[in-house]
Amino acid sequence: MAYLGILVVIVLDAALRVVAPDRFGLQWAPPDLPLITAFYVGFRAKDTGQLGLAVVMGLLVDSFSAQPLGHFGFLYGSAAYFALHLRRYVPTDAYISHVVALSFCALLTALLGLLLAAVTVPGPVGAGFVRALVSGLCSVPLAPFIFGLWDKSGFFKRALRGRRRYDFA
Repeated sequence: MAYLGILVVIVLDAALRVVAPDRFGLQWAPPDLPLITAFYVGFRAKDTGQLGLAVVMGLLVDSFSAQPLGHFGFLYGSAAYFALHLRRYVPTDAYISHVVALSFCALLTALLGLLLAAVTVPGPVGAGFVRALVSGLCSVPLAPFIFGLWDKSGFFKRALRGRRRYDFA
């Protein structure tokens, strides 16, 4: 069921990137739904072994994008790892903590993406960094809604089960 959730996220993200410029006027940076989902997986994962869902989602996004294979896999895996370690210090059910933590995570993934692009892409990569940062920050207001949607839908519940709701360790 978790892989169905990943496919839903990827299809919604691709549709948003295709439809958003025409319908909503988001010409430059639509929200990054896989980043929110990777962050959700990190917040709800029991240990690092369950972060593979975020990496698989990133690899699927890589196969639909023009980036080298592993680019988004590394970025979304890093976002999930950041969220896994961050949840020790913030309550996982406080929506303001999701917003603040995802803001830092968007900055982290944009910086990592800049580093990866600087190594793999010849020429200037600054515009890609700004676009990734704006896209990540546009995702921040959607985080509480997407977290609630994933909690209610149960797509990732079986893959991430075994963790009590208020277990911070």
